[in-house]
Amino acid sequence: MAVYGLSPDDLASHQAFAEKHGLNFPLLADVDRAVLERFGFWGEQEWNGKKYLGVLRSTVLVGPDGRVEQVWKSVNFQNHADEVLVAIQAIVG
Repeated sequence: MAVYGLSPDDLASHQAFAEKHGLNFPLLADVDRAVLERFGFWGEQEWNGKKYLGVLRSTVLVGPDGRVEQVWKSVNFQNHADEVLVAIQAIVG
């Protein structure tokens, strides 16, 4: 299994973020938002009563055969990792 991050931030921003948080997986830059928009990971959000366009935090689980096994949209990061690990275990055993 592999983990990747994707956001519209540039590579320099990704490098600084990865170093700050000790990440050991690649962060991919989608500066023009082509991938984010195509897969529905960019859209309207609301915070403190204000609406804006931004990244819709999502996770895509791709199985060993390259097929998408599960998609989580608008994830809550606090318990999300456990949920993904359960789904991975169901796939790989």
